[in-house]
Parts: sequence; structure tokens; C-alpha cells
Amino acid sequence: MVEIRPVDKSELLAIRRLHEESVGDLSSAVALEWYRENPDLFVGAFDGPELVGYCLGRGRSEDLAELHGIGVQDPYTRQGIGTDLLARFEEAAAAGFDGVTIRSVGGYVDEFYLANGYEPASVLVRLPAEEVPEEYPREFDVVEEQVVDGTAKLYVDADGHDPAFLESVREAFGDPDAVYVMEKRNLDDGSGAIR
Repeated sequence: MVEIRPVDKSELLAIRRLHEESVGDLSSAVALEWYRENPDLFVGAFDGPELVGYCLGRGRSEDLAELHGIGVQDPYTRQGIGTDLLARFEEAAAAGFDGVTIRSVGGYVDEFYLANGYEPASVLVRLPAEEVPEEYPREFDVVEEQVVDGTAKLYVDADGHDPAFLESVREAFGDPDAVYVMEKRNLDDGSGAIR
């Protein structure tokens, strides 16, 4: 039977390895910093001593936790473990935050988050800073703009989940990899109380 629980500091290396397999690189220093800030936002799925799934995140703002990665190894997929990990992550986040934000990668991942109560808040467009247009296309509302390490991050307001809208943002801004940023507010902390 798979057990869903917070991870110990000694299990961070296993979390990092699984995260790298499913999502991408996460440095040891960054993982340790996030863990020190919010250890309860590191959740694992264990089959005995073996880590078979994970969910990790950090505080993004005063009121939002950011889910940075979630993954389940084969042959444990499609058994509800991802949903259980997400629920445990949300429960931990509810202790200090009003909601959770994530960057989805599209397709079945969007469907997973939608089925778990998440709603698109914006579309994240990433461009080299020097390629940001002086004026944005009129049909889109850019609600936030950041430049980090030479990359401009534009957050385009989203009104619901619509693949055609997402594609139109990608085309208008020239970013074929633009993704939905989804949020879930009013989290249940496990006690039945909604925060």
C-alpha cells in the first residue's frame, strides 16, 4: 500500500532525482532552501521505503504557495496517487497560504488540475527581454510583467480554460510554449475548515 506523507530532509535527494526525471532540474541548494522555508510543502508517496511519487513547492507570495512539481513513477500512475499527493500538498499549504498556484504544461496535465478544482488565472508568456513588443496586442490584457535573467515573463489575463484562447496568445506573442498559470483558492486544511 502506498503511503502519502511529508518527506524528511534525508529524503530530499530522492525527491530531486524523481523531480529531474519528470519535470526538470532542481539544484540541491534550491531544494534545500525551499525545504527549510516550507518543509511541509515536500510530500512523498512511498511504497515501503521506496519513493514512487512526489509533490513539492514553495511560498510564492504572502497568500500563495507555488506547486513546482508533481510526478508519479510507472507502474504507479493512473491509480489516484497524483490526486492524493496534490490533496496532501494543498492541506499543508492551507496551514499558511490562501491558495496554490501552478504552471501547467497543457494537455492531460491541464485536465488533471481542472478536475482537482484549479482554474486558469493567466497565461505565462516567456520571451527574450529584447523581444517584448512596445505595445501588446489589444485583445489581450497583460496583468503582470517581470524580467528575470534576460527573460521577460508576461502574464496575460485568462478567462477560463480555452485551448483556442491559449493558442491565440501563443501566436500573438510568438511563444509556442506559453502555458496556463492555474490557481486554487479557499483551501481545506484537513480539519474541514476552509481557509
